[in-house]
Amino acid sequence: MDLLKGLKDLDLGKLDDVLEGLGGNEMVQEMAKKFLNDKTLKEIKKAIEKQDFDDVLKNLGSLKDVAKKLDFDDLSKASGNLFDYVDKYKSSIDMNKCQGLFDDLSKAAEKVLKTLSKK
Repeated sequence: MDLLKGLKDLDLGKLDDVLEGLGGNEMVQEMAKKFLNDKTLKEIKKAIEKQDFDDVLKNLGSLKDVAKKLDFDDLSKASGNLFDYVDKYKSSIDMNKCQGLFDDLSKAAEKVLKTLSKK
């Protein structure tokens, strides 16, 4: 699998700037590998099911950071939407709304994973 080719296929637009800012191709490939093997989505889902919203926020913060650094716009937006919702309504979460936002996050992550896995 050529992860760099997968990143280029995502049409990031400013990949050279991203690479330079992150220390070059090797660093991006390491971050993408970590992302591909990451259990963060499973941890977020488990925390939502347990209604442990502090853990949801902790895991979302990590995912949001990785997505933003790698310029995965849809994933960054979806993780940000769920983070903002949980952070704002932590004491009165509508579980259906929360699950819908998690589903959006899962779809965005799946899109990235499929693209990176093709190569």
